[in-house]
Formats: sequence, C-alpha cells, structure tokens
Amino acid sequence: MAGNTTACTPLVEADLPAAADGGEPTILCGIGPVQHVDKLAEDQELRFGRRGMTENFGDNGTGKSGYARVAKKLCVARVIDDLQGDVYAAQASPRAQVRFRYLPPRAQEPVTEVWTDGDPRPAALSRMMVLDTANARVYVDGRSEITYLPPEIEIVARLGVLCTELAGEVQQEAETIAQRYHAPCDAAYDRTTQAGRLVGLLVTTRRWRDFPRRRPFARLGRGTPKKKRSLPHLRQRWRNIPPRRRLLYAGSSTF
Repeated sequence: MAGNTTACTPLVEADLPAAADGGEPTILCGIGPVQHVDKLAEDQELRFGRRGMTENFGDNGTGKSGYARVAKKLCVARVIDDLQGDVYAAQASPRAQVRFRYLPPRAQEPVTEVWTDGDPRPAALSRMMVLDTANARVYVDGRSEITYLPPEIEIVARLGVLCTELAGEVQQEAETIAQRYHAPCDAAYDRTTQAGRLVGLLVTTRRWRDFPRRRPFARLGRGTPKKKRSLPHLRQRWRNIPPRRRLLYAGSSTF
C-alpha cells in the first residue's frame, strides 16, 4: 500500500521447530540453576517429570514468569521476551546463563548443557514449543492465524483459569476463617470451666504447636455419670421451648 511501510523480520531456520522424525521425543528435565535472570535464586532448579504433566504454582514474585521467559528462549515460541537482569543491582548484569537438563531419545540419563543469552537456541530443544498467555493470544487474535483454538491449547488455558478461580476462592475462604476465629470463640462457655478454657485456646493467632490436641476434647466430651443421667431431662426441656425462643438459649451457658 502506498504511503505505508511494514517492518518485516526475515524468517530463518531457527524460527521453525525441527522436523519430527516420528521417534521418541526429547524430554526437558530441568531448567537451572540460572545466573543474572531477574532475581531468580542462582542455586535452584525448576524440575519437570519425565512422564505425565508437571504443575508449578506459587504466589506472585516466586519466579514463575522468570522461568517461563527462560523456557521461551531455550525452546520455540511465537512471542519471546527479553531476559532481564536484577533491576535492583548497582550495575548492569552480565548476560544470562542457564543450565538445563534434557533426556535424549532412548537415553537412560539426562544430558546437562549451559546456554548463554544471545547464543543460538539449543538444537536439542528445537522440537519443543512453549505456550503461554502471550503466545495463545497470537493464535487467537493475530491476523492470518488459525481461527480456532486447538483442543490441547484450550485444555491448558482452561486449567489455568480454573486454578486462578480456585486460588481466589480458597484465599477468600481463608480470610473469612481468619476473621471469624481471630478472637476466642468461647462466648457460649463459662471460662472458669475446663471446657471454657479449652475452647478459648482455639484462635487463629495461636501457633499450631500450641493448639490443644484431640484427646482433651474427647475426654471432656464423654461427660460424667451425673450429667448423662440429666441428659433426658434437658432434652425434654429443650423440646418444650418454642422454636423462636431457642435462639436465645443456644448461646447461653445457663440452660
């Protein structure tokens, strides 16, 4: 079109996944340790299972996105992000270095290699493709791209949505529980009794090792012979109370 210029990037062989030969696949076993990538720890490895699916999850800032950027550099991806060094460092970081392990076809033990940012993509990983949110958006929204979402991609995308929704629901429930049991829940108990003192210990601010165990509750729940003999009488009194008035007695320790 006259008056418009389009910047084009030449297509090279490294942009394409290696042709599959129909044999056994190469398996990526681990990424790391890494050096000079974000604030990722330089003494840890992100490991992957040799069979099935490996799921890595964690809170914000734990390094999930950093390892995803490294994986897109090592493998094939439509959208590749630049690797950043530690932005809080006093001086510019050197080029990132990544150790990775992979299991070649028909091999018994993984092979370890080191890749430096700026070098060509490792040939051993040229048949692996990384799909994340940015790459999925290219497939769905990009022009001249496929107009449907492959089932495999849809399953992974849906799994991510469900995990996010589940994490939100669990967090909301945890916050509700924390607020509800932040203070002792012994309003209906006499604190001068053993039961009252025991229930008063059930607060979320107490350390787990200081929580009372099951045995004291079980011992107090058995009751004495005298209390067991009075139980039929108490049940009869409860049945005689109108339903609307029972709420007044439910929180009372004098019934």
